[in-house]
Amino acid sequence: MKINNKFRITLISILSLCILFIAYLVFTPSFPFHVNVQSGPQPTFIMIGKAQVCYIPFQEITNIGFWLNVIMTMPIGGFLLLLNAHKVRFKWILITGLLTGILIESTQFILDNTLNGFMRFVDINDVISNTLGVIIGLYALKLLIIILMRIFNK
Repeated sequence: MKINNKFRITLISILSLCILFIAYLVFTPSFPFHVNVQSGPQPTFIMIGKAQVCYIPFQEITNIGFWLNVIMTMPIGGFLLLLNAHKVRFKWILITGLLTGILIESTQFILDNTLNGFMRFVDINDVISNTLGVIIGLYALKLLIIILMRIFNK
C-alpha cells in the first residue's frame, strides 16, 4: 500500500498525539477517571528501591487493567501497518511491542525511584499486554482493510 507524503505526515501527527495520550495515561499518578483495574486476584509485588514490581507473568490476565493496556497500545500496531509501505514482518511487530512495554515500565521504574510518591507499579504483565496490543492492533487493521477491499471491490 503506497501512501503519499501528506498522508504520511498526517499519520505521523496522529500517531504523535496517540503517544502523548498513552504517556498521559501511564505517567500520571492517577487516572483521569475511576476504573477498578484490579478486578481479579491481587498480583504479588516486591519492592525494588521505592518501586513496587510485579515480576510474575500472566498473574493479571483476568484483570480488566491487563486488557485496557492491550486496547491502549493497539493503535501503535495499526500505525505500523499504515506507515510501512512494504510488508511488515512479525519479528518487527514483536520487537516494537516489547520495546513499547519496556520503555513504559522502565520509565515508571525510574520515576518511582526518583520521585517520592509517584506510585505507579512496574509490571511484567503490562509489558506482555502492551506487546499483545501492538500485535493485535496491526492484524486487526490488516483484517479490516481486507474486509473493506472485498466489500468495495464487488
